[in-house]
Amino acid sequence: PGVITVHMDVYIDKLELVKVDKKDLLETDVGPAQIASFRSVLEKVRWPVSHVIPELSYEVSRLAQKSTKVTHQDMKDLNDLIKSLKKIKANGGARIRLRKMDLAEAVVVTPVDASFGNENGLNSQ
Repeated sequence: PGVITVHMDVYIDKLELVKVDKKDLLETDVGPAQIASFRSVLEKVRWPVSHVIPELSYEVSRLAQKSTKVTHQDMKDLNDLIKSLKKIKANGGARIRLRKMDLAEAVVVTPVDASFGNENGLNSQ
C-alpha cells in the first residue's frame, strides 16, 4: 500500500542475444546485416536501461558510438550487456519503487552535463 512499482520485467525477458559467429576474430568488422541487427537490439536494450536500470547507461552509450563500424567484439559486448540486464532484473534490481510523499517537501533534482547548463535555454539539463 502506498507504493507504485515501475518495472519492465516482461520486456527484459523477451530481449534476445545477437548472433555472433565464434570463429570470427573479435577485432574484425561485421557486415551490414549484422550492423542493422546490432543497432536494432541496442535500441531495444536502451529502452529499459533509460527507464529502470540507469547504472547501465554508460555501456549503452559506449556501444551506440560504434553503430557505424561494429566489430565482433562489439556484438559480444552487446550480448554481455543483455546478460547483465537480465541478471539485474532476476535479482530484483530492475524496479523503481515510488512511495507516497508529502508534496510540500518535494525537491526537483536534475543531472547536468559537462556544459553545466550553459547551452541556450538551459538545454543541457
